[in-house]
Amino acid sequence: MRIIFICWFISLSFTATVAFSQDVEVKNVIAAQNFNDIIVSYDLLSENESLKYTVSLYCSTNGGKVFGDPIRNTKGDVGFNIAPGEGKKITWDVLEELNLFVYDNVVFKVAVKANTRGFLDLVLIEGGSFVMGNTDGEGDEKPAHEVQLSNFYISKYEITVKQYKEYCEKTGKTMPESNIQWLDDHPVTYVSWEDSKEYCNWLSETTGETYRLPTEAEWEYVAKDGMQGSPNTESTKNEIDKFAWHKGNTGGYAHYEVGKLIPNELGVYDIIGNVWEWCEDWYGKTYYAYSPGFNPPGPPSGKIKVARGGSWREPGDKISETYRFYQSPTSRTNYVGFRVVKEP
Repeated sequence: MRIIFICWFISLSFTATVAFSQDVEVKNVIAAQNFNDIIVSYDLLSENESLKYTVSLYCSTNGGKVFGDPIRNTKGDVGFNIAPGEGKKITWDVLEELNLFVYDNVVFKVAVKANTRGFLDLVLIEGGSFVMGNTDGEGDEKPAHEVQLSNFYISKYEITVKQYKEYCEKTGKTMPESNIQWLDDHPVTYVSWEDSKEYCNWLSETTGETYRLPTEAEWEYVAKDGMQGSPNTESTKNEIDKFAWHKGNTGGYAHYEVGKLIPNELGVYDIIGNVWEWCEDWYGKTYYAYSPGFNPPGPPSGKIKVARGGSWREPGDKISETYRFYQSPTSRTNYVGFRVVKEP
């Protein structure tokens, strides 16, 4: 019978960002075997208890001289959204990854970094009233009507390739195939509305908090508050290159890394341009005529879902914070992505 021998050590791990290098450390890392599982316990100590961290588990088979890529097939206090505290545990089904290995000098390392450009980089949006729609817009943008919203959080950036890749690794989902070059900080595309909802459901299950897509009203509220008007007006048309990727400054070629342009006044990046963003709502052409005035959820049923914001394919003077785009909830394209909302 083969036996796995486990060593353990204490790892002091710091965030990648210099500003946090003295604020967090990992202590008391202990690894033990329980049948096919390796259980790694640790304490995550931080001076800022409000921060959440990304935790990764590494394994070395030569006494800690070389550590490869982070271990997959792990569960527990690992991945993103890990709060500080003592008695954290990571469980690794070793047979899933190494298929019975024999080493006598195995060392585990727990590495941690503060979440910076991640889904947890959330912006609190104070609720309030605003006029939704556009009197001068398309037919389905009318009538302009007053809407009241409760507080909510929205992700500062569109969900990235890196974030979606981690989700696929953790769940066994297949990463979308792209016909364009993807960098980790590109917004993920080729995700359907259904894919984005599954991602939100996974976030909710993983974190114990409620994540979902923004409603049309929430999305438009964020876009309007930040832009102080439509990019179709003369005052903002000349400024759109500063905050939105569109056909005029991309040459109509693919999307760009998130957060490269300036944010809107709420601190949200790429809310206009780069990629269209899925919303919770079913599309209803005449919905604005009977939409409720408080937290409108969209029609109760339908066949197509709404996306908002424009993308790298549209001319800058055509992008509007009120324009309503729609597609099948199963469609996947290279110009539609998403961001998430967390309920307070």
